[in-house]
Amino acid sequence: MEQMDMSRLVGRVVVVTGAAGGLGAAIAEDLFQSGLKVAAFDCNLERVQALAARLQGGSSSGAAGGSVHPLHVDITKEAELKRAFQWVDEHLGAVAAIVNNAGIAPMSPLGDSDHQLMSSVLNTNVLGLAAATREAIESMKKHGVKDGVIVNIGSTVGHAEFISRALLDVFAMSMYATSKHAVIGFNRALRAELRNQGVNVRVTDLSPGTVQTPLVSDKCLEDLEHRVLQPRDIARAVRFVLSSPPSVEIVHLTIQPAGEVW
Repeated sequence: MEQMDMSRLVGRVVVVTGAAGGLGAAIAEDLFQSGLKVAAFDCNLERVQALAARLQGGSSSGAAGGSVHPLHVDITKEAELKRAFQWVDEHLGAVAAIVNNAGIAPMSPLGDSDHQLMSSVLNTNVLGLAAATREAIESMKKHGVKDGVIVNIGSTVGHAEFISRALLDVFAMSMYATSKHAVIGFNRALRAELRNQGVNVRVTDLSPGTVQTPLVSDKCLEDLEHRVLQPRDIARAVRFVLSSPPSVEIVHLTIQPAGEVW
């Protein structure tokens, strides 16, 4: 692994949402290997349990202090979120960081999207993310954490001033793009709110371009000429953010595959 100083966080707690596979699993694994206690939230308990078993069973060697704790959590359900954070508080301790990775990206143009589909995207990608962030901050405040970090996984489409026809030819996801613009706005508002309250918690928008995950079909990969990021690339970026000293706030970190142009 790259020489990023994670010593300040060894043995401390990080929550990763959407941890069962793809990007979330890569992030959870990287942080486990860096010696953190990973509270791995996902609505697919079997898969997140399998991840924990694989990582702690010896196939990946974690640094001293590293552990993975699988928890069934649907971030769109407030009661489940609160129960999960209560469990973390009682069994692991203060949350030092949260990586809000959970999200959905149904391939559906607006004309084919009913109210239920549109609501599900916003409930997961925006409201669920905000609720998980709220619970993490409450843990940090309760335990007097002064160097907490919120990493919200956005997307380059959330920064785009316009959505190109080329992008929509590959990804017909108008509501997904909408949700990622909302996350950018949420981060800005949250950062200001925390400063007004005197809460020393840093907020980072980490926005990747196209990442090779199960969400990206083989047809999309062909259309993109296989110019995609790998989950481990984003995991390293998360580690970079967390390894930054408390005096540094990385506001926006945008990463895209070389040659990706929308």
